[in-house]
Amino acid sequence: RVVCGELGELTAVAEPLAYGGTEGYVVVASSTPGFPTLREVVAIKTASSLVTTALETAQALREREAALRAKDDFLAMLGHELRNPLAPIATALDVMQLRNGGAGSREEQVMRRQIEYLRRLVDDLMDISKISRDALVLERDTHELREIVADAVEATATI
Repeated sequence: RVVCGELGELTAVAEPLAYGGTEGYVVVASSTPGFPTLREVVAIKTASSLVTTALETAQALREREAALRAKDDFLAMLGHELRNPLAPIATALDVMQLRNGGAGSREEQVMRRQIEYLRRLVDDLMDISKISRDALVLERDTHELREIVADAVEATATI
């Protein structure tokens, strides 16, 4: 029982929160004789449990958002790091083609197509980061199915 200023003498029930070491209580007080009844004790314990669940859910959401931000940052960094070595490889192929008088060998053509494939993959990786930040703009384009199939067959053919 506690004395509470203008309210007079009250009976208070304090139910501790069961949230990871957080110090806190759900406190209910009443001046009603016979407080707390068994039903009221159950209601207070239920309220404490609901508050604990709400706190745990909020913490889990904060952790999830932080993990998603970390993933997005990692993908953006990975995309940039993967893009860096592609430029000198493409330049080396251009130099090889110039040395051969503009005619690239079959192997050089395969490497050039694979570099373009890697560029598209890296661009897709960068797009994932943009999608997660709602910064992606979709652009439609038309392609000949025959060219797509020919590229797929060539990419899977052995040299």
